[in-house]
Amino acid sequence: MQYVDFKEQLNSYNDWKKGLAANILKFKAWLHERKIATDETDSRIEHTLKVIREDKLTIAFVAEFSRGKSELINAIFFADFGRRLLPSSAGRTTMCPTEIFYDNEQDSAYIQLLPIDTRNTDTTILEYRNRPEAWHRIDLDLDNPEQMQEALKEVVQVKRVSIDEAKKLGLYDDEMLNELNNDKQGGKASFAEIPCWRHALISFPHPLLKQGVTILDTPGLNALGSEPELTINMLPNAQAILFLLSADTGVTRSDLEIWKHHINVHTNGLMVVLNKIDSLWDELHDSATIQATINEQCQNTASILNIDSKKVFPISAQKGLIAKVKNDEELLEKSNLLSLEQYLSEDLLDNKQAIIMDTINHEIGHLLNNTKKMLEHRSGNIKKQKTELGNLEHKNQDVVIKLMQKTREEQTIYMKNVENFQASQKILEQHGRNLMDALSLTAFDMHVARGTAEMENRWTTFGLKSAMEDLFQGIETAVLEINSRADQTRKLVSSTYRKFRQEYGMTAVPPRMFSTNDFHTEFELLQREAEAFRNNPTLLVTESGFVIKKFLNLLVKRARDIFEKNQKRALPWTKTALNPLKVQLKDYKQHMESRLETLRKMTKSKDHLQQKIAELEKHDAILEKHLNSLLALDNAIHQDIPGLHADA
Repeated sequence: MQYVDFKEQLNSYNDWKKGLAANILKFKAWLHERKIATDETDSRIEHTLKVIREDKLTIAFVAEFSRGKSELINAIFFADFGRRLLPSSAGRTTMCPTEIFYDNEQDSAYIQLLPIDTRNTDTTILEYRNRPEAWHRIDLDLDNPEQMQEALKEVVQVKRVSIDEAKKLGLYDDEMLNELNNDKQGGKASFAEIPCWRHALISFPHPLLKQGVTILDTPGLNALGSEPELTINMLPNAQAILFLLSADTGVTRSDLEIWKHHINVHTNGLMVVLNKIDSLWDELHDSATIQATINEQCQNTASILNIDSKKVFPISAQKGLIAKVKNDEELLEKSNLLSLEQYLSEDLLDNKQAIIMDTINHEIGHLLNNTKKMLEHRSGNIKKQKTELGNLEHKNQDVVIKLMQKTREEQTIYMKNVENFQASQKILEQHGRNLMDALSLTAFDMHVARGTAEMENRWTTFGLKSAMEDLFQGIETAVLEINSRADQTRKLVSSTYRKFRQEYGMTAVPPRMFSTNDFHTEFELLQREAEAFRNNPTLLVTESGFVIKKFLNLLVKRARDIFEKNQKRALPWTKTALNPLKVQLKDYKQHMESRLETLRKMTKSKDHLQQKIAELEKHDAILEKHLNSLLALDNAIHQDIPGLHADA
C-alpha cells in the first residue's frame, strides 16, 4: 500500500493556509479599491486572518503509564533526529503534562518547568504562561545531544514529600497509601512520591513544530484526575487525541477509567492506538496466525470501548522508530506505524481544514455573498434604467413627466420601507438586549458568589459535592435561557428578511445566524468534567479549601470563559444582523435619486438622454468586471488543499 507522508501533507496544509490568507488580503484590497469596505468588513477579515495565523495543530497522547506514549511521539515526529528526543524507558516516564512545540517569538530551544508547589496558588497554568519568572528554564544546546538528553530527563523527576504536603497539593489518595505501605512491608509510610513539576514546555526547532504542530504528552491516571486543567482546558483544545493501550494486556481497569472519565467525552480526532504488537510476534507462528491474533485484540478493544474498529490502530512504536532511524522499510511496514500516520494525515487535517473553512464561510463567505448580491442588484438597476431611458427616446414630454411621477410614488413606497425597517431594527435591538442580559457576566458572577458561599458552608464531602452540583445546575438553567432567547432572535431576523423579500422585493442575503450549538456542546462537555471532578475519590482525602479553589479556578472559570466568548460573538451579530438590508435600501435610494435627476434634465433637453445611456452602459461594464474579479477571488478562497487526499 502506498502511504501519504504526514509531513508532506502538513506542508500542503500550511501552503494552503498561506495561499488562503493571501487571497483574503486581496479581497480586502479589492473592497477598499472600490470603496465598498467598512469598519465591519475590515473587522471580519482581520478576525479570519487571525484564526488562520494562530491555527495550531495540537495532538494529545494519553495513556496509563508504560504504554509507550513517549516512544510513539519519538517515532512519528523525531525519528529524523536519529535518536530518542523524549525519555522513553520501562516504568514511569512523563510525570507531568508536557507540551512540545516551537517558540517562534523567541526562536530558541529550551525547557520551561513549572514547580509543583504552584498548585497551592489560585493561578492556572494558562495564567502562569504570562509569568516567565515562575518557571525554571533550561536552554537546550542543539549541537550537544548529550546535554539535551540530560536536560529532558528533568521532565520525569520526582521528589518525596510528607503525606500532609501531598494531601495539601491534592496529590494523594488511598491507592497511593496502599502502595507506599506495601513498599514499607507492613509499616506505615511517612512520605509520598510526587512529580517535581506541574507542567513542562519544550521548545524544539523540529520542522513539524515550526509549522505549528503542538504535541501534548500527558502522564497517567493520577495526573489526569488530580490536574483538572489538563482535561478541562487542554484536551478539549486538541485536534487529535491518541489513546494508547498495550497489545499484550489489552484494556485494563485503569485504561478503562481514563477512557470513561477523560477521553470518551471527546469526539473529533479520537483514535485508539494498540501499541507493542511486537510482543505478539511469535517465531513459532506464521504471519497469518499472528495477524489473526492482532485483529482479535483490535476487535476486543473496539468492543470494550464501544468504538468503530477502524479507529483502533495496532502498531509497534519502538520497531517503527528503529525502522525509521535505520531506513528499514520492511520493518517499518511490519510496525504498521505508517497506517496511523496516514489516518492522521487524512482525518486530522480534514478536521482542521473544516474548522478554518467554517470560519471562512461564517465571516468571508457572508461578505462575498453580500457583495455579489449588491453588485448584481446595482447592475440590475442600471439595466432597468437603461431600458427605461431607451424606451423614452422617441416619446413626448408628457411620458417623461408621468415617469417622474411614478418614480416619486416609488419614493413614497421607499420611505414606508424605511419606516418598516427602522421598526424591525428597534424590535431586534430589544431582542438583542434580552439575549445579552442572559449572557450577563455580572449575573453569572453573582450566581457563583452564592454558590461559593454554599460550598464553604458545607461540612461533609457529600454536602460539598451537592453544592457543586447545584451551582452547575444554576448555570445550566442560564444556558437553556440563552438558547431560548437566541432562537427567538434568529426567528425575528429570518422573518424580517423574508418580509422584505416577499413584500418589497429586497434580495439582500441574511448574515449567518448566531448559533448556540457550540456553546451548548462546550457546556455539556464541561458538565461531564464537573461530574468527574465531583466523583473523584481524592475528594475524600483532600482539604475542602483546596477542592473549592480548584473547582472555581478551573471548572467555574471555564464556564465563565464560555459565557464571555459567546457574549462577544452575540453582541456584534445583534448590531449588524440587518446591515445587508440597510445597504440595499441605501442603494435603492441612490438609484431613485439618479433616475429623478436624469428625468428632470430630460424635461429640459433630450440631448441628455444618449449621454446618460452611454454613461449607464459604461457603469454596467465596470460592474461586470467587478463581478468577474469577485467570483475569481471567491473561487480562489474556497479552493481545496491540493493533494490532501492522494489515492492510496
